[in-house]
Amino acid sequence: MKTEIFDKLGITASLMCAVHCAAMPVLIVILPYIGLSLFLDSKFELFILLLSSLLATLSICFGFKKHNNKKLALMFSVGLLILLLGHFCHENNWTSNSYLISIIGGLIITMSHYFNSKLCSMCERCKVH
Repeated sequence: MKTEIFDKLGITASLMCAVHCAAMPVLIVILPYIGLSLFLDSKFELFILLLSSLLATLSICFGFKKHNNKKLALMFSVGLLILLLGHFCHENNWTSNSYLISIIGGLIITMSHYFNSKLCSMCERCKVH
């Protein structure tokens, strides 16, 4: 049951992160005009990154304890590394494609939540807890 809640929250946070990165070029122009420049702040971006990473880690760890799926854990790990790489590239102005890198990482993490949720819905051990 914990895993299901973390997966739902994690899917939401990961998608928020991906949408935030995808919409950033447009938001940079629009948000200051409507008084919502808070969403452009690097602290807000870091908060979303940390929240989605924490929820994903908890969810995947709880799921891994029950169904021990190494492919799913690897998928999550790769997604998290790509997401962090995108954030790091953005913060250091290494590439103009940092948003694309972050979007890919966020979507991989979202998929790992989705597959973890599907595994838990089919797993008898998960249904008992």
